Amino acid sequence: MKRCFVLAAAVLLASCAAAPEAPPPARQQASALNLRGVELHRAGDHAGAARLFLDAATRSQAIEDEEGLAQALLNLARTLQAQGRTLDADAALARLLDNAPPGMPPARRAEGLLQRALLALGRGERAAALRWHGEAQAACHAGPACTLAPVLLNLGARLALESGDAAGALRQAQAALPRHRNAGNRVETANALRLAGAAMLALGRPFDAAPLLAEALQLDKALAQSDKICHDLTLLGQASLGAERRAYWRRALAVASAAGMRREQAELEARLAALPATD
Repeated sequence: MKRCFVLAAAVLLASCAAAPEAPPPARQQASALNLRGVELHRAGDHAGAARLFLDAATRSQAIEDEEGLAQALLNLARTLQAQGRTLDADAALARLLDNAPPGMPPARRAEGLLQRALLALGRGERAAALRWHGEAQAACHAGPACTLAPVLLNLGARLALESGDAAGALRQAQAALPRHRNAGNRVETANALRLAGAAMLALGRPFDAAPLLAEALQLDKALAQSDKICHDLTLLGQASLGAERRAYWRRALAVASAAGMRREQAELEARLAALPATD
């Protein structure tokens, strides 16, 4: 989408000059497949999106379009992960990272390594996630104007939190937060707020955590992210006491039940059952 805006601006600035040359048909076809795949992914048709991204990758490979190939493979990995096909997602990333063409931009390599770290973390492979996170940071800093740096801070905060380093997690989340706000990235702003709130809870600071978690909840509700809404409500319950805690966890349970989040549903039922009957 960014590319489209850049092209549009270029046309406006050159309106008095000759019309810009259109991209070759083969590149246009690959780009159109990518865009259509993004639409299907957002609509929840991950299988259809994966077919289009794979086709776009093949067409980009045929003309050695490094940027188009990287974009298609990254999109393919994300939509395969959304289907729970983590091994296939790994294979798509391996095609991008392990056999990268010489012209691959460092920023695209950083994106692939970030995705690889997230896949590893999702499987509980923390050591591998730390490794890929470190390599993603190195790749990001190797190129100009690394826009992924705040996202990598969020992931660093998550890894620190899961490793028991709440203070380190808080530092990274707080460093990321203003950068996400300035960029207008609501998804990552909510992630940074949630991570900072969770770190404060781990540090025994529930009153400081509550407003951050409440803001994260507002953003996640606006974005209609069920899993994150459930997480926000669960953490807000941890930051609360008595009847307020029970109310937050009941709301989280209702979200988890409606969204088919069975693991979270079982955990919340256990939390509620453990509360004193007088709350």
